[in-house]
Amino acid sequence: MLQNDRYDFILNLLKQNKSIQVKEIASLLNISESTIRRDLINLEKEGKLNRVHGGAILGEGMTIYNQSKEIKISDRTLVNIDIKLKIAQEVSKNIQDGQCIFIDGGSSLAPLADLLAHRDINIVTNSILFLQRLENSFANVYCLGGDYLDKYQMTMGPIATAQLSTFNFDAAYISCAGVSFENNMGYTAEIGTNVIKQQAKRQALHSYLIIDDSKIEMIGFCTIDKLDAFDKIYCNKIDDIENAPENMVWV
Repeated sequence: MLQNDRYDFILNLLKQNKSIQVKEIASLLNISESTIRRDLINLEKEGKLNRVHGGAILGEGMTIYNQSKEIKISDRTLVNIDIKLKIAQEVSKNIQDGQCIFIDGGSSLAPLADLLAHRDINIVTNSILFLQRLENSFANVYCLGGDYLDKYQMTMGPIATAQLSTFNFDAAYISCAGVSFENNMGYTAEIGTNVIKQQAKRQALHSYLIIDDSKIEMIGFCTIDKLDAFDKIYCNKIDDIENAPENMVWV
């Protein structure tokens, strides 16, 4: 099916159902999910829809992605499961025994728990979701206290930030709500988690951003840092993406 025909199909389906899912459209058209995500990016830029995690809703085009548009992390863990696991497997190769690392909250980083539980490493995290997946862990794990936000299953706030400032890391592994290759920037949907990410990045010798392609060209409410300020950015491999930074690791 030609691109313009796909656009018409997507917009007609969206008008009928008010919301659409990437997986559903890919199945209906028998094409890859990455192709559909790229179509949604283009249609959003044209002002035809608004992207959300896993799909799109009716709207007037690109808006700032904020906390009100975020779905619960328990639901996000069910989206792009295979992609997130594949990315986590590649990220885990970068982590060496004996290191001290920060693991951010977020569904993209949760699969790392299964891969790191039996490694001889020191982990600091603010993610309750990550902790719940660590069973019989051999790693030394430290959880930040502070304010608990159930929607993200993370701790944040001044207590968490103060505790975080006492640690130093070989590496910080950070997730985000969106990135813009055009603006060279990574974003979060709200300020609480953003402060934690920025603090962890300052405390680390190296920093890595973990995304999947649903985050591409999604501009969020708060800015984390420039994309080229990270050592590497891990993402699943997709075609025909413009302005991607040189530090991308396509998995």
